[in-house]
Amino acid sequence: MAEVFSMCADVRLNEVGALGVLRPTVLLDYLLDAAGSHANRLGVGMVAMNERGLTWFLSRLHVQVKRYPAGGESMTVQTWPSSIQRLFFLREFMVLDEAGAELAVGSSSWIAVNPATRRPVRPSALGLTFPWNEQRPLPSTFPKLPLPEGETMTRTYRPLACHIDQNQHVNSTVYPRWTLDCVPETVRHTSLPAELEIAYVSETQYGDAVQATTETSGEATRTVHSLTRIADGTELLRQRTLWRPATDLLRGEGQEVE
Repeated sequence: MAEVFSMCADVRLNEVGALGVLRPTVLLDYLLDAAGSHANRLGVGMVAMNERGLTWFLSRLHVQVKRYPAGGESMTVQTWPSSIQRLFFLREFMVLDEAGAELAVGSSSWIAVNPATRRPVRPSALGLTFPWNEQRPLPSTFPKLPLPEGETMTRTYRPLACHIDQNQHVNSTVYPRWTLDCVPETVRHTSLPAELEIAYVSETQYGDAVQATTETSGEATRTVHSLTRIADGTELLRQRTLWRPATDLLRGEGQEVE
């Protein structure tokens, strides 16, 4: 089997939310940190890509959570590149607890971009080779996600300097921080995301006012989200979230995501 990169971490207390476990957006941080570290090891990290006049943009992220670890708990994040589909490089994730049980699985798609033009570069033109591992714990097809409709709630956010990454745009994990904040209090105070499907559509920069919209008229366990730049209406992100009672996703209570 091709190489699987592993990164071990202990959940810090400042990463734990009000429900006593790792915050969902911090879990996403760990996944993308592992992806970046493995890309560096393979010689295709951000520095190496920048030297070639290129960079990576995250296009899709799909994560299913079986259990959230608590503060002080150890976990291992595993990741590997699985294939190329059209313009996109697919990368998979698995998160394990100390006993080797699955905490979460995920899949992502990435695109190589010319940062000067913001245009994608075809994989065939890059000459990149990877130790492909075709195993896909979450074989996502990355379907087109819906927009919120019917009854909705909205909130406005404005990126801070700390939200800007080396691609000079709002970092990909900031977006779900906004979407998961824009949900009814009855959901936010009692439930945790068991599944997140995120489609990154456009960039936004420092100081841009962003509107989060969440559909609240459908099933209480599912929310549909979007982000738009207020100045010109540009769509930035679509997201679909499956929620479960927090007690279902704590130690000893994890269960399969349908």
